[in-house]
Amino acid sequence: MLTVVILACNEAANLPRCLAAIPERYPIVMVDSGSSDDTVAIAERRGCRVYHNPWPGFAEQRNFALQQCAIETRGCCSSMPTKFIRRCFTSNSMPNGPPRATWTC
Repeated sequence: MLTVVILACNEAANLPRCLAAIPERYPIVMVDSGSSDDTVAIAERRGCRVYHNPWPGFAEQRNFALQQCAIETRGCCSSMPTKFIRRCFTSNSMPNGPPRATWTC
């Protein structure tokens, strides 16, 4: 299973488009670092598991987010080519289903 991780702060303008690109079957963990706009509300409406953590820096925030994932991660990719992302979201193209990984964007 693929878990999508989103690090966000005041991303209400961009988050709907990001979430629309993620199939409903994948869990989403979002860590918000203090948004003052509708970022958290948008994520909650989509069913994301939302956590709050003041921004400690990218690596620390990513590690905090990964700790919130309820999976045993065999792999973690912080950036993937578009073709690989499409393959992950299309289970028909991977006979054993998508890889178990966490995608951070």
